[in-house]
Amino acid sequence: MQDMLIEVRKELVSLLRKELLGPGSEISIPDDEHEIISDLPETRYSVGILYPQNNEMEWETDNNEIPSKMGPQTMDEDIEDLLEDVTDDDKFSDSDRLALNGNTEDEYEVEYVDNETLDDEIGLSAQLRPSSMGLTFFIDREPWKLTFHISFGTYRRVRVEECRLPFYPTNPETYVFPSKVSRFVDYSRELGCIVLREKLSRKDVRMLKLSGEVGDDYLLDCLFRISDQCTRGFIREPHQTSVTIEFEEGKSIYEVDNIDGRPLKLMVLKRAERSGMIAITAMLINTAKGGYDGTNSVFQPKIELVSDEKSDFRFCSYVGRNYSNRLDEEEESLELLYRNKKVYATGHGVSVDWKIDENGCGRLWTEFLPFDEVPQMDFTVEGLDENVLSMKFLSDLDSTSKDEKIAVMKKLVDLYSTWINDITKKGNSLEERYKSAVQRHIADCKHAARRMYYGLDLLQKDNIAYTAFQLANRAMFMQRIHSKMQRTERYPGDKEVQDELKELNYYNIDDQEYAWRPFQLAFLLMSIKSIVEEKCE
Repeated sequence: MQDMLIEVRKELVSLLRKELLGPGSEISIPDDEHEIISDLPETRYSVGILYPQNNEMEWETDNNEIPSKMGPQTMDEDIEDLLEDVTDDDKFSDSDRLALNGNTEDEYEVEYVDNETLDDEIGLSAQLRPSSMGLTFFIDREPWKLTFHISFGTYRRVRVEECRLPFYPTNPETYVFPSKVSRFVDYSRELGCIVLREKLSRKDVRMLKLSGEVGDDYLLDCLFRISDQCTRGFIREPHQTSVTIEFEEGKSIYEVDNIDGRPLKLMVLKRAERSGMIAITAMLINTAKGGYDGTNSVFQPKIELVSDEKSDFRFCSYVGRNYSNRLDEEEESLELLYRNKKVYATGHGVSVDWKIDENGCGRLWTEFLPFDEVPQMDFTVEGLDENVLSMKFLSDLDSTSKDEKIAVMKKLVDLYSTWINDITKKGNSLEERYKSAVQRHIADCKHAARRMYYGLDLLQKDNIAYTAFQLANRAMFMQRIHSKMQRTERYPGDKEVQDELKELNYYNIDDQEYAWRPFQLAFLLMSIKSIVEEKCE
């Protein structure tokens, strides 16, 4: 069952990717990489598009003003800090002012561009209709070259002879089109598809239908669809190339134009960090200008880098690196909680993913639709009495004494307090920059423990509160039983369900399936004070 659910999830993710990012939103021959879509690509897809620059865009604002154009946006603060050491003119050598021919893998021309221009290019990734995307990552040493593996798709108007659509007649071996239809299309038995012979419009299809010669609804539907391809279709052209940047001493910024013969350029910034690591920022920019028309945007762009045993560099994680002291309390807490999670790159207008081993070897790439599997939580608490989480045990359906039930619950809080003491010692051994967050977290934990002890004390002293606590557990126990009964398809007023409910004896039902998770019971104990005491904070 679980394997089937995993396969369903994979299929759902794949379909979502095809629909939002592409390619593959329509059934295409020979494959998704060369898909034909019957809409403008910029309206068909929602993400992963680099629009032409200075693209006019109308949008509504609170004051109903409509700006005529979207200008470059402010760079990410982290990137501003990253670049601040290379903004002064004296940081560049004379060679930085000159264009030079780089000996790259594809013999692209490499030129210097000033830092202000790079700021603008990064800013293009923050627009509502972005014209750039890229990433910043770190490596362990000064490289003499880096190879960027780049892939993307472009679209152009489809030609008549390229229009084709899957077609599955009931008798494929002997199937023949009606004579009026065969003027427009052929049937390829080998490919299992209709192939267009001459231009076909929806009007032509309607005329075929009115002629009475075509009565097959399936054939008519296919003719309408292939006519859409013919009159408004775009065909995808996949691009894959590698660009090698060879670095020079004293030079920081590089530019490569006309990637794979398209108006697309790669800009790369190299900067040395005080730690000895090298920061690399790479941006892909659509250099086309004006409004989009389906042919001048770049789709599904991707930048990938690889470090292996033959490479002269290794990827470096930069968890804990602070570009500034601007962290607020939430950011400090996140930095503490995820201090052991390694981060190898930051995306600009896109996410980044990686598969990198402990030695810094592996792959790193941009990703518009990132996903990851979140591990299931383990709610096991060692040393905990098995009855303490039972809803039935804590309710009035169980005859165990109040003192014994409260003692069992107190054991849960005692274990929590012991855990707090353990993490306090661990927190005190961490670096100074974590101390502020550690102190806040420990204080919050101790406050929660005190609230739980106080709740147990109220249950011990206040019989009404204890009775209410038991009834609450009984209500939850009954509700969970009823929910299990409803797992099969039942309807309100179902007589069979009503009869089952009448015959239920809750005292005799086993409680193994109906239990709290530790944090749920802890929350219930924390809440008792605010329920019982009207003036509770």
